[in-house]
Amino acid sequence: MAQREGNIFLYAFIPTFILLVGAVVVVFYQSAELDKSKADYARLTKGVQRSEIQPIKDLQDRSEGFLKEMNELKQLVGGADAPDNWPGNAHYLEKMKESEAKFNEVSSTLELTARDYQSLVEPYPDLVDMIDRLKVKWDESNDVAELNRSQVSKVEEVHKSNIEGIEGQLSDLQSRYQSLQSENEDGEAASSKKIEQLTAELEDLREVVGQNQIKYRRELEVKENKVNNLSDQLNRLREQVRKIETVEDIEPDGKIVDVESRSKTAWINLGLKNHMRAGLVFKVFQDAGGKKLWKGSIEVRQVEEDISKVRIVTEEDPLNPIAANDQITSPFYDPKASPEFVFAGQTSAIDMRSVKAKLESIGAKVGKEVRHTTDFLVALQDYDQTSNYQTARELGVVIIREKDLLEYLGQ
Repeated sequence: MAQREGNIFLYAFIPTFILLVGAVVVVFYQSAELDKSKADYARLTKGVQRSEIQPIKDLQDRSEGFLKEMNELKQLVGGADAPDNWPGNAHYLEKMKESEAKFNEVSSTLELTARDYQSLVEPYPDLVDMIDRLKVKWDESNDVAELNRSQVSKVEEVHKSNIEGIEGQLSDLQSRYQSLQSENEDGEAASSKKIEQLTAELEDLREVVGQNQIKYRRELEVKENKVNNLSDQLNRLREQVRKIETVEDIEPDGKIVDVESRSKTAWINLGLKNHMRAGLVFKVFQDAGGKKLWKGSIEVRQVEEDISKVRIVTEEDPLNPIAANDQITSPFYDPKASPEFVFAGQTSAIDMRSVKAKLESIGAKVGKEVRHTTDFLVALQDYDQTSNYQTARELGVVIIREKDLLEYLGQ
């Protein structure tokens, strides 16, 4: 809207500016006539007294009339001080060219042809045409403004209608809110009453639970006493079993498949795929009616894929030598993992450093404390006074004697 008003102001300014340029051109031509009259007057009065020649006086009156008219034109163009402070025709000619440039600038908007004015009469028809076109533009602007005002009025009516609708909805929502608030207050009152009732019931239940806790605690103490008594009896039974349990109770690991008596060489059915290792010592026995008949010991020398070559180290009875199908066992052999040993007690009969080194060389592990991963506890002197022995009893770890360990190590 502001841009449209600025264009209308520009259109109104252009005619006024062109009129001013026309006045400047008139002054320009009057100034030229005055200069010509001055020249004629100077030529005619050269060497002659002014009072002596009547034509000269007429010419002088005429010049004064032209001068008066020119001063009036100057005043009309430049204002009251223009006759005394006239800047010159070139100045106003420049102003006329500036007006021409402004006209050409506006002519593209009004669909007019650009002009190059050389005289005063040339701008007149263009000025009339421009005024007509400006009037048409003015009318069109008024029509557009009226249409905009009509549309704004319609929008305001729709907006007003929407506001009335929203106000109605707001009134309904306020009414519903008040209703819900009233229902909520009623619900809170009912909830408070229900909470009081449940609180009283909870207190009654707490009292009952307290009484039951006392009752169950007494019963639990009685049961715990019974369990402790049974545990003591079980430990005593385990202790009796430990005293008679030796390495002889261990299940066999494999068997002898062939024997060469003269070279004291034999073969067993365990090889690389069974995680067999050279240097392991096995005890050999024969199952005699559910009892183990110990026949001697062997040492693994060479391990192949399915079998291993062994050396017969000892034989208990030359009349009953080690033979095929005899069974073998060793606490150091585990087809899945390396066995772990823990020593309990003290000894002066063996060099513990060399024994541990031998165990580690054949793949066994030596631990300091009994854990759930411990496979064997080696019972030395006063072993039953150690914490490792107590832990081994609780975890069910196999207990072997010192002499059995040395026998398996070939010492």
